[in-house]
Formats: sequence, structure tokens, C-alpha cells
Amino acid sequence: MKNMTMNDRMKLMFREFVFNEKPKKMITEVNGLALPEDYLAFMQEHDGGEGPLGENNYGRFFRLQVRFPAVWKSSSSGWMRN
Repeated sequence: MKNMTMNDRMKLMFREFVFNEKPKKMITEVNGLALPEDYLAFMQEHDGGEGPLGENNYGRFFRLQVRFPAVWKSSSSGWMRN
């Protein structure tokens, strides 16, 4: 494993992970905060998924695909639409 490239290590880690389909359109920010570019690049290819990561871990990445007409945000009176 010492001579493996980062890409090879990622393929090995995600070998049993079940990816979602590529999104048609996805969000890029949450409550006005931009999501990290490397995370967006990953999600743009797969739009999340779920499954084993490596030998002893499990991961779930929720979809970023736009499905709702409104974005919800927190306020002093509870949750409200933007």
C-alpha cells in the first residue's frame, strides 16, 4: 500500500460503496455558506451514496441534488423558508 497513488487508495477505500447517480442540478451552499470545492467535485460525480469505507468504517453522504423549491434556515422563532 506504500507505493499506491492517492487515486488507487481512494478506489480501494470506496470499492464496496454504492454511489448515487450524477445530479442534474445541485446546491452549492447551505444557509449562505459555500460548500468546499473538493466536496462539491466529489458530489458532482456521485451525488452521495452509502456503504463501507475501508475495513472498519461506514459512510453516508446525503444527496445535494436540488429537490425542493425553498431552502430552510434557522431563525429565532424556529425554521423558516428563505
